[in-house]
Amino acid sequence: MKKRRTLRVVEQSLAAVSKRPDARRSGRHEVATANRPEVRRNIATTAVHHNPGVLDRSTVMFWTGLFIGFASCLAIGLTAHFVHDRRQRAAFIASLSPAERERLRGFETVKGNWHEFRDLLHH
Repeated sequence: MKKRRTLRVVEQSLAAVSKRPDARRSGRHEVATANRPEVRRNIATTAVHHNPGVLDRSTVMFWTGLFIGFASCLAIGLTAHFVHDRRQRAAFIASLSPAERERLRGFETVKGNWHEFRDLLHH
């Protein structure tokens, strides 16, 4: 219903412009049409809503929502991963003796990965 009404308004506006005396001169039709705000608005609306190459609003909203959902899930997952890793590291360091903690500090300055130190210590 809205598409038909918009299309009808555009057709009426274009018909009114073509009846104007200054619009019949060559080259002035585009200028006369572009300078009238109601015609300019209708042409822009028609170009956006009726062009098959342009995505409609519901499709854009779907993809926007999907992207926002993906980004938020990724942020939550990465945060949970890093928090879990830090808690594991804190618990591992708390379980070490003071001598093993010194070895861990030296190992981390060379290798930088406490997981490898844990694996070497337990195997």
